[in-house]
Amino acid sequence: MAPQNTQYRVRFAPVDSASAARGRNATSAQSNKARLTPVELASVVPVGKLALASNEKQAVQALYSGTSGTAPVEHVYQPDNADDQTAAAALLCSHGLDIDSREAFGNKWRGVWSTQEIPKGSKSKKIAKKEEKTRLLLQCVCGYHHAERGYKSRHSAFAYTGCYAHAEITFLTKSKKILRVRGFLDHNAACDSAEVAAVPMWPVHPEVYEVALKQLALGATLTDILERNQQLFRTPKGYQHQPSDLKTSRYRWLLSSRDSRSLYRQHHRMTGISVEDKPHVNIDEWLDPESPKFNAELRDAVFYYRARAAEDERFKVCISTKEMKEAAWKYSHGQQMILDGTFGVCDSKMLLFIVMGLDENRHGVPLAFLLFSAPTQNKKTSAGYDTAILTELLGAWRDSLGLNDAKEAFAPLIVITDTDARERAALLRVWPKVYLLLCKFHLRQCWRNHRNTSLKGKSPVLSRLKQRLARLEQSLVESVKHDAALALINTERTTLEAFRAESKSAVEKAIEHLDYLQGYWLTEDLWKSWSAYGRLYAANLLGRPVCTVLTTTNHLEAFNRVLKRTHLVVTVT
Repeated sequence: MAPQNTQYRVRFAPVDSASAARGRNATSAQSNKARLTPVELASVVPVGKLALASNEKQAVQALYSGTSGTAPVEHVYQPDNADDQTAAAALLCSHGLDIDSREAFGNKWRGVWSTQEIPKGSKSKKIAKKEEKTRLLLQCVCGYHHAERGYKSRHSAFAYTGCYAHAEITFLTKSKKILRVRGFLDHNAACDSAEVAAVPMWPVHPEVYEVALKQLALGATLTDILERNQQLFRTPKGYQHQPSDLKTSRYRWLLSSRDSRSLYRQHHRMTGISVEDKPHVNIDEWLDPESPKFNAELRDAVFYYRARAAEDERFKVCISTKEMKEAAWKYSHGQQMILDGTFGVCDSKMLLFIVMGLDENRHGVPLAFLLFSAPTQNKKTSAGYDTAILTELLGAWRDSLGLNDAKEAFAPLIVITDTDARERAALLRVWPKVYLLLCKFHLRQCWRNHRNTSLKGKSPVLSRLKQRLARLEQSLVESVKHDAALALINTERTTLEAFRAESKSAVEKAIEHLDYLQGYWLTEDLWKSWSAYGRLYAANLLGRPVCTVLTTTNHLEAFNRVLKRTHLVVTVT
């Protein structure tokens, strides 16, 4: 039998008979977007689960019955609304209710009850998992009464102050999207002044968090966020709610580097990135239509995906948005294209190859990103690719572009690369008729490295020989006839013999470099790709002046630097 003083409260759900009959499946739109149903909206905070002393229990009952003069708060958020989720993140952070704050030393919130609810009538387990909701009830430890839980003594870093602050957070279990925050979030004065070994930091104001989270959504770095925060802090009314006398505020208005972890965790949660999961697991979730984290926009941009299901397999994901595909047809079909790889894009063994075209203003336009993992046994990431995988990914990109109005398959006329033979072989397998050019910068760099390695030393003889060989290399690059290029090598051999009496070893090293040039680089097919002849021939194919033919991959090299130093640095931070 219940005690005579027990009070029962009834809350009526504002629903019509049809909605009530549907229960949790109030509407298909609500179910699909995992919003709170009318029944859930009508539910009450389970205050009976709070470990409160009798006086605090009465205060909480008065709070919810409307007789205390103070009302609890209740905020409802839509999981698919970015502004709502930003506001939710800011509210949680400002009250120390976000996951990171609750894990921090000195946090006073303690979980006292939780439950998971899976909607009825789901078509599959994955959909049910997507819509599963968690209700979590938190209580301030300064009001946690140990005797209510049957404990003889109190075990807490904070003294008991009778604080009855509490919060119920409802969120999607899988994606952590916030659906509702309600309760009484303000601590009593004694609780606010309660200390542990170190005084806890004042919470950051929600407006500061909201501005910072919006900056993160636009790709800002932590440095940008801190600079903007200081600028707004010093500007009158930079933050709308910042008081002129900060002593009257219970919030912090200046961010510190220690706030970065919480900011990024909240940002990742809002964008559907689970920091607890491996990156490749997140990607698989985003691309799985039955996953609660499914991202249709990303799925449409990914033209090729292979998960790494076994140790001997590679992870592969290739991206080309609708705009990038249109640019490929506009700027590189029957025209010029650049291919180059870059490494160090993340802290895993991943390789990224980028395909680029040139627009009307000769600005680089990325056409496709080919991202894949290095083999497990590879110690050096940059060596983790071969002709086969580049052929596979380039072929998949070509096929994803389909046919144009003239029923033609996509095919560039000219492609320029660095000196990597694997890239060239893959391009020829995918487009057998393509004309390949080599980047002059990478070519001369390759020659210079071999020359300096062969002729080590700083003696006057070695210096003169290296200068002669450098002039020869320039003449070779400017050659337009293969026979003439070979003749330049032979002439230099004869000239070098005159130096043999002066320094036999130095001459032999110089001849070793000539053998290197003639034996590999002056084969006719390869010579055509780096000599002036190749540029003239490419200009003729394009029907353009030779000055418009690409001579280096600098457009793509510059893009790689911006990508890694500006855009990807956010992830690293």
